[in-house]
Amino acid sequence: IRRPPRSTPKPSSAASDVYKRQLLKAHLTAIQFAKDNNMLEQYVQHDRDTMQPLLDRTKNMIDKTGNKELALVMIFERTGCFFQMCLDAKIQPGKRTFTFPFKKVLDAATRLGQFDLTEEELLDKWWRPRYAGYGEAVGVEFNISDMDENGKVTVTLAD
Repeated sequence: IRRPPRSTPKPSSAASDVYKRQLLKAHLTAIQFAKDNNMLEQYVQHDRDTMQPLLDRTKNMIDKTGNKELALVMIFERTGCFFQMCLDAKIQPGKRTFTFPFKKVLDAATRLGQFDLTEEELLDKWWRPRYAGYGEAVGVEFNISDMDENGKVTVTLAD
């Protein structure tokens, strides 16, 4: 399994940092809208529906090869948003660990009164249900950890 070439600026570049903040704020704005309008479950479902062509393709590949690792590859190594938001992903067989990316932007925007979301709420109400849905769609179960004291989240293939 090869990783695609990175077509984005190096993680340390100022342009990459600006793009990452913009991407995170766009996600937070949409999530806050969904929360304010009691639509978080629908928003998660909309995301899964949007991803369905990629999920179908991945499921077909897993069904043909029996290689469940492809589910992790699809989510963590083949999506531009993940590359931009989580620049420190640690890739191990059956396991991906990354820093949950929202803290800095969320803290600053919350101080300005733009959001009333918490990192834990983002993980529990948005991130975890999306990834669980992706796993269900491709026939794989994921174990998704809580955030540790360093803001790291680990996703593993369930046995």
